[in-house]
Amino acid sequence: MGDMAMTQRYILLVGLALAWLDWQGEARAELRMTMSIRRLVIEADAIVIAEPIEPKLGEMPDRFRVVEVLQGTKFANGDEVRLSRDLLPKLTYDKLTRRFQPYDNAPALEIVKALLFVMPPNDGPPTEKGTVWADIRALAKTGEALLPQQPLTTVDPLYMLPREGVTWDGMLAKVRADLPEVNHVRELRSIENPSKRNRALLDWVQAHKSEFGGGHFDGETKGWATFESKLFEWIYQSCVPEDCWAAIELSIEAHGRAYSVIAPSFCSPAGRSLLLSKIFDEQLDDKLRLTALEKLSNSCLWPQREDFPSIVNASPDEQNEILERVTPLLKHEQPAWRAAAVRAVSVAGRPKDRNPDQRVPNRAAPALTELYRTERDAYVRE
Repeated sequence: MGDMAMTQRYILLVGLALAWLDWQGEARAELRMTMSIRRLVIEADAIVIAEPIEPKLGEMPDRFRVVEVLQGTKFANGDEVRLSRDLLPKLTYDKLTRRFQPYDNAPALEIVKALLFVMPPNDGPPTEKGTVWADIRALAKTGEALLPQQPLTTVDPLYMLPREGVTWDGMLAKVRADLPEVNHVRELRSIENPSKRNRALLDWVQAHKSEFGGGHFDGETKGWATFESKLFEWIYQSCVPEDCWAAIELSIEAHGRAYSVIAPSFCSPAGRSLLLSKIFDEQLDDKLRLTALEKLSNSCLWPQREDFPSIVNASPDEQNEILERVTPLLKHEQPAWRAAAVRAVSVAGRPKDRNPDQRVPNRAAPALTELYRTERDAYVRE
Protein backbone atom coordinates (compact mmCIF):
# COMPACT_ATOMS: atom_id res chain seq x y z
CA MET A 1 0.00 0.00 0.00
CA GLY A 2 1.41 3.40 -1.04
CA ASP A 3 2.13 6.28 1.34
CA MET A 4 -0.81 8.32 0.02
CA ALA A 5 -3.25 5.46 0.56
CA MET A 6 -1.90 4.88 4.06
CA THR A 7 -2.33 8.57 4.90
CA GLN A 8 -5.89 8.62 3.58
CA ARG A 9 -6.77 5.49 5.54
CA TYR A 10 -5.27 6.99 8.73
CA ILE A 11 -7.29 10.19 8.29
CA LEU A 12 -10.47 8.14 7.73
CA LEU A 13 -9.88 6.07 10.88
CA VAL A 14 -9.18 9.16 12.97
CA GLY A 15 -12.34 10.81 11.64
CA LEU A 16 -14.43 7.73 12.46
CA ALA A 17 -12.94 7.58 15.97
CA LEU A 18 -13.69 11.24 16.64
CA ALA A 19 -17.25 10.82 15.33
CA TRP A 20 -17.74 7.80 17.61
CA LEU A 21 -16.43 9.72 20.62
CA ASP A 22 -18.71 12.65 19.81
CA TRP A 23 -21.69 10.29 19.54
CA GLN A 24 -20.73 8.67 22.83
CA GLY A 25 -20.55 12.12 24.46
CA GLU A 26 -24.01 13.00 23.19
CA ALA A 27 -25.48 9.66 24.25
CA ARG A 28 -23.98 9.80 27.73
CA ALA A 29 -24.32 13.50 28.46
CA GLU A 30 -26.07 14.25 31.70
CA LEU A 31 -27.43 17.38 33.30
CA ARG A 32 -26.20 19.03 36.44
CA MET A 33 -28.65 18.91 39.31
CA THR A 34 -31.07 21.84 39.44
CA MET A 35 -31.83 23.41 42.83
CA SER A 36 -35.12 22.28 44.36
CA ILE A 37 -38.00 24.67 44.97
CA ARG A 38 -37.75 23.95 48.71
CA ARG A 39 -34.10 24.94 48.88
CA LEU A 40 -34.79 28.13 46.93
CA VAL A 41 -37.68 29.06 49.25
CA ILE A 42 -35.40 28.55 52.26
CA GLU A 43 -32.53 30.61 50.87
CA ALA A 44 -34.30 33.39 48.96
CA ASP A 45 -34.46 36.92 50.32
CA ALA A 46 -37.58 37.61 48.25
CA ILE A 47 -39.83 35.55 45.99
CA VAL A 48 -41.98 37.21 43.33
CA ILE A 49 -44.03 36.31 40.28
CA ALA A 50 -43.11 38.72 37.51
CA GLU A 51 -43.69 39.37 33.82
CA PRO A 52 -40.96 40.37 31.36
CA ILE A 53 -41.06 44.07 30.48
CA GLU A 54 -39.78 43.59 26.93
CA PRO A 55 -40.21 39.92 25.99
CA LYS A 56 -38.35 38.79 22.90
CA LEU A 57 -38.47 35.50 21.06
CA GLY A 58 -35.43 33.37 21.88
CA GLU A 59 -33.90 35.95 24.22
CA MET A 60 -33.77 35.75 28.00
CA PRO A 61 -35.26 38.94 29.49
CA ASP A 62 -33.35 40.79 32.21
CA ARG A 63 -36.10 43.23 33.25
CA PHE A 64 -39.33 42.11 34.92
CA ARG A 65 -42.41 43.75 36.42
CA VAL A 66 -43.65 42.26 39.72
CA VAL A 67 -47.27 41.06 39.58
CA GLU A 68 -47.35 39.18 42.92
CA VAL A 69 -45.10 39.11 45.97
CA LEU A 70 -44.90 35.70 47.61
CA GLN A 71 -42.14 36.40 50.12
CA GLY A 72 -40.18 39.35 51.47
CA THR A 73 -40.52 43.12 51.62
CA LYS A 74 -37.84 44.02 49.11
CA PHE A 75 -40.33 44.40 46.24
CA ALA A 76 -43.97 45.43 45.82
CA ASN A 77 -46.45 44.85 43.02
CA GLY A 78 -45.53 46.98 40.03
CA ASP A 79 -41.84 47.25 40.94
CA GLU A 80 -39.20 46.59 38.31
CA VAL A 81 -36.66 43.85 38.96
CA ARG A 82 -33.42 44.04 36.98
CA LEU A 83 -31.29 40.91 36.72
CA SER A 84 -27.58 40.95 35.97
CA ARG A 85 -27.12 39.87 32.34
CA ASP A 86 -23.83 38.17 33.21
CA LEU A 87 -25.74 35.57 35.23
CA LEU A 88 -28.69 34.95 32.91
CA PRO A 89 -29.31 31.50 31.40
CA LYS A 90 -29.73 31.21 27.64
CA LEU A 91 -33.23 30.92 26.17
CA THR A 92 -32.60 28.93 23.04
CA TYR A 93 -32.02 25.50 21.56
CA ASP A 94 -28.60 25.03 19.96
CA LYS A 95 -25.93 22.43 19.23
CA LEU A 96 -25.05 22.15 22.92
CA THR A 97 -28.59 21.48 24.09
CA ARG A 98 -29.08 18.63 21.61
CA ARG A 99 -27.19 16.43 24.05
CA PHE A 100 -30.10 16.50 26.46
CA GLN A 101 -33.01 18.24 24.66
CA PRO A 102 -33.91 17.58 21.00
CA TYR A 103 -34.24 20.88 19.19
CA ASP A 104 -34.88 19.99 15.56
CA ASN A 105 -37.93 21.97 14.41
CA ALA A 106 -38.49 23.17 18.00
CA PRO A 107 -40.26 26.55 18.23
CA ALA A 108 -38.30 29.50 19.57
CA LEU A 109 -39.00 30.07 23.26
CA GLU A 110 -40.56 33.17 24.79
CA ILE A 111 -41.15 33.76 28.50
CA VAL A 112 -44.49 35.15 29.64
CA LYS A 113 -44.06 34.77 33.43
CA ALA A 114 -41.26 34.04 35.84
CA LEU A 115 -40.77 32.95 39.42
CA LEU A 116 -37.83 34.97 40.71
CA PHE A 117 -36.05 33.72 43.82
CA VAL A 118 -34.00 36.81 44.71
CA MET A 119 -31.00 35.85 46.82
CA PRO A 120 -29.37 37.92 49.61
CA PRO A 121 -26.75 40.35 48.22
CA ASN A 122 -23.78 38.54 49.78
CA ASP A 123 -24.86 34.99 48.92
CA GLY A 124 -24.19 34.98 45.19
CA PRO A 125 -21.78 36.26 42.55
CA PRO A 126 -21.13 40.01 42.30
CA THR A 127 -23.83 41.89 40.39
CA GLU A 128 -23.92 45.16 38.52
CA LYS A 129 -25.22 48.22 40.35
CA GLY A 130 -29.02 48.26 40.43
CA THR A 131 -29.32 44.59 39.58
CA VAL A 132 -29.97 41.48 41.66
CA TRP A 133 -29.05 37.83 41.47
CA ALA A 134 -32.04 35.52 41.25
CA ASP A 135 -32.67 31.88 40.51
CA ILE A 136 -35.36 31.68 37.86
CA ARG A 137 -38.23 29.37 37.00
CA ALA A 138 -40.38 30.42 34.05
CA LEU A 139 -43.54 29.84 32.03
CA ALA A 140 -43.05 29.80 28.25
CA LYS A 141 -45.60 31.03 25.75
CA THR A 142 -45.98 27.39 24.68
CA GLY A 143 -47.26 26.56 28.21
CA GLU A 144 -44.09 24.70 29.17
CA ALA A 145 -42.37 25.23 32.51
CA LEU A 146 -38.70 26.13 32.10
CA LEU A 147 -35.86 25.43 34.53
CA PRO A 148 -32.18 26.42 34.38
CA GLN A 149 -30.25 23.37 33.23
CA GLN A 150 -26.61 22.72 32.40
CA PRO A 151 -24.60 19.81 31.01
CA LEU A 152 -22.00 18.26 33.27
CA THR A 153 -19.28 20.03 31.30
CA THR A 154 -18.67 23.09 33.45
CA VAL A 155 -17.78 25.38 30.56
CA ASP A 156 -21.25 24.99 29.06
CA PRO A 157 -23.75 27.77 29.90
CA LEU A 158 -27.08 27.42 31.67
CA TYR A 159 -30.17 26.99 29.51
CA MET A 160 -33.83 27.58 30.35
CA LEU A 161 -35.41 24.35 29.16
CA PRO A 162 -38.47 22.20 29.91
CA ARG A 163 -38.18 19.09 32.07
CA GLU A 164 -40.50 16.12 31.98
CA GLY A 165 -43.06 16.13 34.78
CA VAL A 166 -42.45 19.76 35.81
CA THR A 167 -45.29 22.25 35.36
CA TRP A 168 -45.73 25.94 36.13
CA ASP A 169 -48.71 25.30 38.41
CA GLY A 170 -46.78 22.54 40.15
CA MET A 171 -43.84 24.85 40.89
CA LEU A 172 -46.15 27.55 42.26
CA ALA A 173 -47.93 24.98 44.43
CA LYS A 174 -44.61 23.84 45.94
CA VAL A 175 -43.62 27.42 46.78
CA ARG A 176 -46.97 28.15 48.46
CA ALA A 177 -46.86 24.84 50.36
CA ASP A 178 -43.35 25.41 51.78
CA LEU A 179 -43.61 29.11 52.65
CA PRO A 180 -45.59 28.73 55.93
CA GLU A 181 -43.09 26.25 57.46
CA VAL A 182 -40.06 28.18 56.21
CA ASN A 183 -41.46 31.40 57.69
CA HIS A 184 -42.16 29.57 60.95
CA VAL A 185 -38.50 28.52 61.22
CA ARG A 186 -37.41 32.10 60.49
CA GLU A 187 -39.66 33.27 63.32
CA LEU A 188 -38.05 30.72 65.65
CA ARG A 189 -34.62 31.98 64.70
CA SER A 190 -35.64 35.56 65.53
CA ILE A 191 -36.42 34.71 69.18
CA GLU A 192 -34.11 36.97 71.22
CA ASN A 193 -33.49 34.75 74.23
CA PRO A 194 -30.76 32.27 73.16
CA SER A 195 -31.97 29.38 75.32
CA LYS A 196 -35.60 29.76 74.24
CA ARG A 197 -34.51 30.08 70.61
CA ASN A 198 -32.35 26.97 70.83
CA ARG A 199 -35.12 25.00 72.49
CA ALA A 200 -37.58 25.98 69.77
CA LEU A 201 -35.13 25.03 67.01
CA LEU A 202 -34.35 21.70 68.67
CA ASP A 203 -38.08 20.98 68.97
CA TRP A 204 -38.52 21.71 65.25
CA VAL A 205 -35.72 19.31 64.31
CA GLN A 206 -37.16 16.65 66.62
CA ALA A 207 -40.57 17.02 64.96
CA HIS A 208 -39.22 16.92 61.39
CA LYS A 209 -36.14 14.69 61.54
CA SER A 210 -38.04 11.78 59.97
CA GLU A 211 -38.43 14.00 56.87
CA PHE A 212 -34.66 14.64 56.58
CA GLY A 213 -32.64 13.12 53.78
CA GLY A 214 -31.72 15.68 51.13
CA GLY A 215 -34.18 17.93 49.34
CA HIS A 216 -31.47 20.07 47.76
CA PHE A 217 -32.19 19.23 44.13
CA ASP A 218 -35.16 19.05 41.78
CA GLY A 219 -36.75 15.61 41.79
CA GLU A 220 -35.79 14.72 45.37
CA THR A 221 -38.97 13.85 47.24
CA LYS A 222 -37.56 13.90 50.77
CA GLY A 223 -35.55 16.35 52.83
CA TRP A 224 -35.42 19.90 54.17
CA ALA A 225 -32.36 20.97 52.17
CA THR A 226 -30.17 23.47 54.02
CA PHE A 227 -32.44 23.48 57.09
CA GLU A 228 -30.95 20.06 57.87
CA SER A 229 -27.65 21.78 58.67
CA LYS A 230 -28.51 25.45 59.25
CA LEU A 231 -30.55 24.84 62.41
CA PHE A 232 -27.66 22.98 64.04
CA GLU A 233 -25.30 25.74 62.95
CA TRP A 234 -27.50 28.43 64.56
CA ILE A 235 -27.57 26.48 67.83
CA TYR A 236 -23.80 25.84 67.86
CA GLN A 237 -23.18 29.55 67.27
CA SER A 238 -25.19 30.42 70.39
CA CYS A 239 -22.36 28.92 72.51
CA VAL A 240 -24.80 27.74 75.18
CA PRO A 241 -23.04 24.49 76.19
CA GLU A 242 -26.08 22.45 77.25
CA ASP A 243 -27.98 23.39 74.08
CA CYS A 244 -24.95 22.74 71.87
CA TRP A 245 -24.59 19.28 73.39
CA ALA A 246 -28.30 18.59 72.86
CA ALA A 247 -27.79 19.60 69.21
CA ILE A 248 -24.90 17.13 68.92
CA GLU A 249 -27.02 14.30 70.29
CA LEU A 250 -29.91 15.19 67.98
CA SER A 251 -27.59 15.54 64.98
CA ILE A 252 -26.23 12.04 65.56
CA GLU A 253 -29.79 10.78 65.89
CA ALA A 254 -30.91 12.52 62.68
CA HIS A 255 -27.79 12.15 60.51
CA GLY A 256 -25.77 9.38 62.12
CA ARG A 257 -22.97 11.85 62.88
CA ALA A 258 -22.44 15.13 64.67
CA TYR A 259 -22.89 18.00 62.25
CA SER A 260 -19.67 19.99 62.35
CA VAL A 261 -19.40 23.77 62.27
CA ILE A 262 -16.50 26.07 63.08
CA ALA A 263 -17.70 27.89 66.21
CA PRO A 264 -16.44 28.24 69.80
CA SER A 265 -19.52 26.39 71.06
CA PHE A 266 -17.76 24.99 74.15
CA CYS A 267 -14.92 27.53 74.53
CA SER A 268 -15.81 28.53 78.08
CA PRO A 269 -15.23 27.02 81.52
CA ALA A 270 -18.78 25.64 81.53
CA GLY A 271 -18.35 24.24 78.02
CA ARG A 272 -15.08 22.47 78.75
CA SER A 273 -16.42 21.11 82.03
CA LEU A 274 -19.43 19.67 80.20
CA LEU A 275 -17.24 18.02 77.55
CA LEU A 276 -14.98 16.43 80.16
CA SER A 277 -17.99 15.06 81.98
CA LYS A 278 -19.28 13.51 78.74
CA ILE A 279 -15.88 12.02 77.79
CA PHE A 280 -15.67 10.06 81.01
CA ASP A 281 -19.38 9.18 81.37
CA GLU A 282 -19.35 5.42 80.86
CA GLN A 283 -23.14 5.38 80.63
CA LEU A 284 -22.96 7.29 77.34
CA ASP A 285 -22.64 5.68 73.92
CA ASP A 286 -18.99 5.55 72.77
CA LYS A 287 -19.80 7.66 69.70
CA LEU A 288 -20.99 10.50 71.93
CA ARG A 289 -18.01 10.20 74.26
CA LEU A 290 -15.58 10.31 71.32
CA THR A 291 -17.43 13.30 69.87
CA ALA A 292 -16.96 15.15 73.18
CA LEU A 293 -13.23 14.38 73.08
CA GLU A 294 -12.97 15.63 69.51
CA LYS A 295 -14.78 18.86 70.45
CA LEU A 296 -12.48 19.45 73.42
CA SER A 297 -9.43 20.16 71.25
CA ASN A 298 -11.40 22.95 69.57
CA SER A 299 -12.59 24.43 72.87
CA CYS A 300 -9.44 25.45 74.71
CA LEU A 301 -8.00 28.38 72.77
CA TRP A 302 -9.82 30.77 70.44
CA PRO A 303 -8.91 34.26 69.20
CA GLN A 304 -11.21 36.86 70.73
CA ARG A 305 -14.05 37.81 68.39
CA GLU A 306 -16.77 40.44 68.68
CA ASP A 307 -19.38 38.07 67.23
CA PHE A 308 -18.59 35.50 69.97
CA PRO A 309 -18.35 37.45 73.25
CA SER A 310 -18.73 34.24 75.27
CA ILE A 311 -15.19 33.06 74.43
CA VAL A 312 -13.11 32.39 77.56
CA ASN A 313 -9.89 30.54 76.86
CA ALA A 314 -8.72 27.80 79.20
CA SER A 315 -6.93 28.96 82.33
CA PRO A 316 -3.70 27.25 83.45
CA ASP A 317 -5.70 25.28 86.04
CA GLU A 318 -8.12 24.08 83.35
CA GLN A 319 -5.26 23.19 81.03
CA ASN A 320 -3.63 21.16 83.78
CA GLU A 321 -6.88 19.34 84.48
CA ILE A 322 -7.34 18.49 80.80
CA LEU A 323 -3.77 17.22 80.53
CA GLU A 324 -4.13 15.11 83.68
CA ARG A 325 -7.44 13.52 82.69
CA VAL A 326 -6.96 13.10 78.93
CA THR A 327 -3.33 11.93 78.79
CA PRO A 328 -4.23 8.33 79.79
CA LEU A 329 -6.47 8.18 76.69
CA LEU A 330 -3.33 8.25 74.53
CA LYS A 331 -3.19 4.52 75.29
CA HIS A 332 -6.81 3.83 74.29
CA GLU A 333 -7.26 0.67 72.25
CA GLN A 334 -9.11 2.49 69.45
CA PRO A 335 -7.06 4.65 67.01
CA ALA A 336 -9.82 7.28 66.71
CA TRP A 337 -9.68 7.85 70.47
CA ARG A 338 -5.88 8.05 70.47
CA ALA A 339 -5.94 10.57 67.60
CA ALA A 340 -8.53 12.76 69.37
CA ALA A 341 -6.55 12.57 72.61
CA VAL A 342 -3.37 13.65 70.80
CA ARG A 343 -5.11 16.76 69.48
CA ALA A 344 -6.66 17.58 72.86
CA VAL A 345 -3.47 17.35 74.94
CA SER A 346 -1.45 19.13 72.25
CA VAL A 347 -3.79 22.11 72.35
CA ALA A 348 -4.13 22.07 76.13
CA GLY A 349 -0.41 22.67 76.55
CA ARG A 350 -0.25 25.72 74.30
CA PRO A 351 0.17 29.21 75.78
CA LYS A 352 -3.05 31.08 76.48
CA ASP A 353 -3.68 33.96 74.06
CA ARG A 354 -0.39 33.01 72.34
CA ASN A 355 1.57 34.47 75.26
CA PRO A 356 4.73 32.32 75.76
CA ASP A 357 4.88 33.33 79.42
CA GLN A 358 1.56 31.54 79.98
CA ARG A 359 2.66 28.20 78.54
CA VAL A 360 1.65 25.28 80.74
CA PRO A 361 4.32 22.59 81.17
CA ASN A 362 2.91 19.81 79.01
CA ARG A 363 2.98 16.78 81.26
CA ALA A 364 1.70 14.79 78.28
CA ALA A 365 4.95 15.35 76.35
CA PRO A 366 6.61 12.05 77.41
CA ALA A 367 3.44 10.12 76.62
CA LEU A 368 3.14 11.86 73.22
CA THR A 369 6.77 11.08 72.43
CA GLU A 370 6.31 7.43 73.36
CA LEU A 371 3.10 7.18 71.34
CA TYR A 372 4.77 8.67 68.27
CA ARG A 373 7.61 6.17 68.63
CA THR A 374 5.34 3.13 68.89
CA GLU A 375 2.19 4.15 66.97
CA ARG A 376 1.61 2.30 63.72
CA ASP A 377 -1.66 3.93 62.69
CA ALA A 378 -0.92 6.69 60.15
CA TYR A 379 -4.05 8.67 61.14
CA VAL A 380 -2.90 8.89 64.76
CA ARG A 381 0.67 9.78 63.80
CA GLU A 382 -0.52 12.66 61.62
